Amino acid sequence: MNKFVSTTRQRELILGLGIICLPFFLYLSYGALFFFYFIIGFRYLSLSKKPANPPRRILLLLTIAGGIIVWLQANGILGKTSGASLLLVGTCLKFLEVKTKRDLYIIISLALLLVLTQFLFSQAIFMALYLFFALTIICALLLGLHVELEVFPFVQRLRKSAFIIFQSLPLALLLFLFSPRITGPLWSLPEEKPALTGLGDKLEPGSITQLGLSSELAFRVNFVTAPPPQNQLYWRGPVFWWTDGKHWEMRNLPNLDLEHAPVFYQGTAVDYSIVLEPHGQKWLLALDLPQMIPADSHLTLDFQLLSNANVLNRRLYALRSYPVYAQKTLTSFERRLGLQLPANQLDLLYPLVTHWRVGHTDPEVIALALAYFRNNHFFYTLNPPLLLHHPIEQFLLETRRGFCEHYATAFVVLMRLAEIPARVVTGYQGGQWNELGKFLEIRQSDAHAWAEVWLEDQGWVRIDPTAAIAPERIEKPFDAASINIESLNTPTWQKEVSVLWSKSLRIFWANLDHGWHRWVLSYDRDSRARLLQWFDAAFSWHWLLGLIAAVLMCCIPFLFLYGRDFFNHHDPVQRYYLWYCRKLADLGLPRRPCEGPLDYSQRASMARPDLAAKISDITRLYVLLRYGSVFDRNLTKMLRFHVSQL
Repeated sequence: MNKFVSTTRQRELILGLGIICLPFFLYLSYGALFFFYFIIGFRYLSLSKKPANPPRRILLLLTIAGGIIVWLQANGILGKTSGASLLLVGTCLKFLEVKTKRDLYIIISLALLLVLTQFLFSQAIFMALYLFFALTIICALLLGLHVELEVFPFVQRLRKSAFIIFQSLPLALLLFLFSPRITGPLWSLPEEKPALTGLGDKLEPGSITQLGLSSELAFRVNFVTAPPPQNQLYWRGPVFWWTDGKHWEMRNLPNLDLEHAPVFYQGTAVDYSIVLEPHGQKWLLALDLPQMIPADSHLTLDFQLLSNANVLNRRLYALRSYPVYAQKTLTSFERRLGLQLPANQLDLLYPLVTHWRVGHTDPEVIALALAYFRNNHFFYTLNPPLLLHHPIEQFLLETRRGFCEHYATAFVVLMRLAEIPARVVTGYQGGQWNELGKFLEIRQSDAHAWAEVWLEDQGWVRIDPTAAIAPERIEKPFDAASINIESLNTPTWQKEVSVLWSKSLRIFWANLDHGWHRWVLSYDRDSRARLLQWFDAAFSWHWLLGLIAAVLMCCIPFLFLYGRDFFNHHDPVQRYYLWYCRKLADLGLPRRPCEGPLDYSQRASMARPDLAAKISDITRLYVLLRYGSVFDRNLTKMLRFHVSQL
């Protein structure tokens, strides 16, 4: 084994690789990770003795074992999870056959590929910072293959790597701005659908209640125009038509042609952009009623905005909506869906609705239904009783306790019994305003359900029956498990300071995360085109040439004063010796081209006996550091001190 494949280099590489792969614990199965760390740990310990590579049959058995572990825990070998696990297994096994310097280069190349692979699982800002640190480690390990480790220890190589990467940032910024990444995949692989939180494609009692206590982020909104009032922030999602009395399902409706849609847009338009968290479905949240939609989406006849593909990653899209609108006509298909009722059910509700229907118009029937909720002690709660049989009748006539989906579905059934077309709409309501970043943040706890009824000359009208519940009958959620007993004894002022700090940090982090995704991760060819248009409009060529000339003029004094040192890239020892030579030259003793350190020292000492001791010390330190086998930072500092005192 040659000197470049020393145990020190292998140990550094093993430790560096172990640090680089730590984020995989968040995404990969523990079986593959245990195999990886067991192999590199075994290799690290074996280096304390005379290292010997295992026979080929052992490597073959370990390869088969690693493949079986990946197959069993990832259910196959296709997909990013299986691919990353196989890459881990292959990288650690490569350590068991290291013989030449070329093998170390291969392992470092695999380490770079592992860093790139981690971006397939997360592109959060903390992950980017961690992998930036990982890249610095890899560069330091690569430098270790080209220098003597005794002369350049790992910490010094780490600083050098960080400086090199820092120097590359301007070029990386230019590449980022003018060569944006491709938005689509380069190849087709089976989609891995993770367990995601959000609205479902079916609705039943308790569906939205489960989201009521979730603080997970749903989406963020930036308004270009003035945002609508809070009571108009209904973010439209799935629309439900068909019901069997308990479950509600969506129906496939034809797409709506926005240019020839039978809709009257009224009032002022709202322009905004949404950063939507992945939810695994096709719907895109939007305010009523979208008039301008993304290119890879479509609007259905019931005003659902659907993407052409499932939303499996964060998505940024821009919209224009009109909160006030009116629809001209109702198709027979929509009317039939809007009046559908389950067979042989709801007999107990017919007398109630028949009484409302007699002598009243449709708007008056709606008012009577809302008054029924308001005057009969209905409660709005996150802990409704379980409804097993005939849930609509049980809710309206017995329990009278429910969450938004209970009220919306019950109200729609009442309207259909009164022969008023109605449907259930789910989505989100409201949101929290981030004052620091000037955007709206909507969480899963803002999930909501409401009803829409068809009124002649108005079209579909939104009715939120939960608004009819008296405020004193809204029950706040209580989670005993979340109570911290110690906090009960904490002084009030400490609680207030803690809450204030927690809120400030949460707002700051939300603003940072939102900006990272909006301006970095969502940067594409369209963003580049807008950037170039802005540059073209904001700056003329005369202004740009003037700026370049000013920068060059500022650089001339710097190059005049420091150009020699800037372009002569010497190590510290050589730099201090050249400084020493310049000082002697200023004293009338320039070094001759053919003169070595010892000859130059002897001649200078004879010419200046008063400086002989200092010249001797400087020469002795320089020869020791330059031609010796040990690099000592303290001796380097001592050399610099003696030269400065000359």
